[in-house]
Amino acid sequence: MENAYGRFKRSRFLIEENVIRAMAYGYVKRRKFYELGEFVRDVGLGRKNVGNLLWNLLLLSYAANFKMKSLQKEFVSMVKLGFRPDITTFNIRALAFSKMALFWDLHLSIEHMRSEKVVPDLVTYGCVVDGYLDRKLGRNLDFVLNKMNVDDCPRVLTDPFVFEVL
Repeated sequence: MENAYGRFKRSRFLIEENVIRAMAYGYVKRRKFYELGEFVRDVGLGRKNVGNLLWNLLLLSYAANFKMKSLQKEFVSMVKLGFRPDITTFNIRALAFSKMALFWDLHLSIEHMRSEKVVPDLVTYGCVVDGYLDRKLGRNLDFVLNKMNVDDCPRVLTDPFVFEVL
């Protein structure tokens, strides 16, 4: 797989989304998350046409290994470089925060979603509910759910790649 990517890269063709997804899928299936991060960096995080996909894959590589400081650092870098986080970006963070019981970070992520006008989907609600119920904090669910728009019809808008990893 790496050899084919190397030949493709040397040919100076622009690596498109389908190639990126195929390579990422291969790394995810073999649970090689460090290599996934290296591949994403090699492709180039500054590309505008597939920028969010690349950033989401990088964040996913950190979330899979629960490297929370690196996850946060890269998220801040993403925002500083002008990329707008999408629902998949926020759900990668929410999944990692809820599994690690980092409720303050989960709340900040939800607040950031509201400020960016990103509507939570079913995955976001599931992360919040799972995180609180796993820690027997169900009585506090109203606090966080009131910050989310619970009147909308539930939808799943998250990239399916996230479910392969987390």
